[in-house]
Amino acid sequence: MNAVPRRAILGAAIAAATAPAAGSTAAPHADAALIQLHASLHATEAAHEAAVSAASDVEERLIAQGVQLRRGHPEMQDADARVDAAGDTWAAVIGQMAAIPAAGMAGVAVKVARLCAALDDGVTRQDGRLADSLLADMARLAPGALT
Repeated sequence: MNAVPRRAILGAAIAAATAPAAGSTAAPHADAALIQLHASLHATEAAHEAAVSAASDVEERLIAQGVQLRRGHPEMQDADARVDAAGDTWAAVIGQMAAIPAAGMAGVAVKVARLCAALDDGVTRQDGRLADSLLADMARLAPGALT
């Protein structure tokens, strides 16, 4: 049986929650910044994965050439720097998500989607901040629900 990936389900839920009604001329969505960061997060994840793959390719090529890899090899330093920079960008987007209070369910859904992905990816310090932010949002948006 082919299971639908959790990320696909969450992405569809966010899209449905944030889609404007047909013919709507409503103001921008209250959670537009979080929705945009959610999209940006996917792009930064892809950039990080590409940097990791490229670093692996560099390492494999150097090994195939018989190069003794050591700390400080110029090509590996460059590849590692690109991986670190992409990871820092990705973490910064999660940090920005944590800093923005959710205005409604769409914003909550964006934060929940990232935290569900963290269950597969591994939880980071930024995810902890995002979880704290989500709990604050829930306490504010649903008073008494978390008592």
